[in-house]
Amino acid sequence: MINRREPGLWSEQRPEVQTETAKLLTAAISNHREGNYALAGTLYQQALAMNPQDPYIHNNLGNSYQQQGQFDRALMCYQQAIELAPNYVDAHFNLGNALSQLGRWHGAIRCYDCVIKIDPEHGDAHYNKALELLAHGEFNQGWQEYEWRFRKSQPIQCALRDLPLWQGQDISNRSIIVVSEQSIGDVFFYMGFITKMLAKAQSCTIQCDARLVDLLSRSFPQVHFINAKQKQEFPVADVQVPLASLPRYLGNGDSTFLTPYLQVNKRRVKTIKKQLAEISDKSKVGIAWSSHHPEKRTKVSIPIDAWQSVLAHDAFDVVNLQYGDVNHDLELAHRNGGAIHTLSGIDLTRDIDGLAALISALDKVICIDSSVATLAAALGKETYLLLNDKAHFIWQAQGEISVWYPSVRLLRRGASDHWQDMLAYLVDELMGGDGL
Repeated sequence: MINRREPGLWSEQRPEVQTETAKLLTAAISNHREGNYALAGTLYQQALAMNPQDPYIHNNLGNSYQQQGQFDRALMCYQQAIELAPNYVDAHFNLGNALSQLGRWHGAIRCYDCVIKIDPEHGDAHYNKALELLAHGEFNQGWQEYEWRFRKSQPIQCALRDLPLWQGQDISNRSIIVVSEQSIGDVFFYMGFITKMLAKAQSCTIQCDARLVDLLSRSFPQVHFINAKQKQEFPVADVQVPLASLPRYLGNGDSTFLTPYLQVNKRRVKTIKKQLAEISDKSKVGIAWSSHHPEKRTKVSIPIDAWQSVLAHDAFDVVNLQYGDVNHDLELAHRNGGAIHTLSGIDLTRDIDGLAALISALDKVICIDSSVATLAAALGKETYLLLNDKAHFIWQAQGEISVWYPSVRLLRRGASDHWQDMLAYLVDELMGGDGL
């Protein structure tokens, strides 16, 4: 969810704003853009004292509160802005975002609908409405609204070609190119719809990240996979479709996937199991605790010191599934008396086929919402997924079992919950249940 407009851009075009107020707003906007939200809020309040009937200042103050997680205060500011200017699009939109953060999704959708009524081409309102609908199981309308992802203020990139778009029409005698988009974790999820796609088209080519070609080619031998970044001659095709549009045209996308739909390299699994056995004869649990996604990093990552109950348990060995430079975290875990085993011969960032084989060789996976989660889910691995209070829509807003992946248990953190307590509870539950 994003704020439609960067705070304060309106002021540059409003000469009627008094000089002293303008100075305060300039300082407020500067601090807001630099992330000094509390100070920005104080300055907005001072500006409001001089101009209490200015809806734009109320809106900006609401944005500063929202950035600080003070959503109830933000609501009051947006509501005041709307009372002063009933057709103020940004205030309606931001009110929807604040309601969404508070879990009041019906109210959020009403706000987005108000925006769309005033401005039917408001891509961000359509997109945020789609996220709410999909997260709450309203798939039919949700997937339709999700098409606005290409028309929001920061559109999702998709390297479409000069071909007609497939929109559900009969292509039983035609060929199609499916163009990947978004992160590799998203690709793993949407590949769950490819089997349905194959039943529709005469032939299918998928353009994807080079790291995925080996794994996906083995999993879907009927499909021709090509490296999205490599300059090569594309196969002749009749139509094309963005990968994340498949659920819209293949049904509502609300049915459980038949997993595993990704097939690992069995030789590599055998080799990895030997490596794991050399550690000990205990069960093996893989963990991933951090996201490198710029929009998700701070929202979904769990500090390594919160994993102490997992790392220090002597009933199982913990295996590293975390990609990127994690040496500092590994050293910290070791100093705290825990151990995370990293297998040699697998680059967890570049060798996705090796990562899939490693996950397949493990007994269980405990992870945050990252590409590791959707990969483990697509492999049918028993997975415990740790989610913040605002999870990605594919994991839904409620429930302990994924709509699409029966092997995934969803563990949701409430506003007052602590990660270390949740992980300690999970370990106790695992050891008291079927064991590891």
